[in-house]
Amino acid sequence: MSVKIPGEQTAYGFKWGPVEVTRTIGDDRRGMVVVSLKSKKHSMDVYVMKGGKVRIFESGKEWKKS
Repeated sequence: MSVKIPGEQTAYGFKWGPVEVTRTIGDDRRGMVVVSLKSKKHSMDVYVMKGGKVRIFESGKEWKKS
């Protein structure tokens, strides 16, 4: 099944409005995927581990649950 992604497609993701979404890492050995979100003012990386755990980093600092 093919899904049309909105905006402009790039080699590893897409640009949509003010954001660029990119698959930056796919590590089969460790079983994780990293997706990066980037705008003019902010950028963040979303790590999804093979067990389903999600870790979010903004400007090199990890978000923690409150």
